Amino acid sequence: MISLYWNLETFKNLCHCTVCGVAASWYFSPYPQSPTKGALKRSCTTSLGSVALGSLIVSIIQALRAIIRQAAREGSLNGIAACCLDC
Repeated sequence: MISLYWNLETFKNLCHCTVCGVAASWYFSPYPQSPTKGALKRSCTTSLGSVALGSLIVSIIQALRAIIRQAAREGSLNGIAACCLDC
């Protein structure tokens, strides 16, 4: 389950990083040459480690929250513990 969340988060964050790179290229130079290609290259090379680590942290938290929500639905946890752990 963590692998699924990690892959989804990594792809989402790579897209986010690329879009932000395109916007920054446009802002700092009026007519950039191929800003999408350059931003995607920077996202997939220079920033990939940061994107992957951040995505891993978020995916672990999401997986734990999903497990807690499922346990609360099944009645394995009492209401107060589920609320505190889900927060």
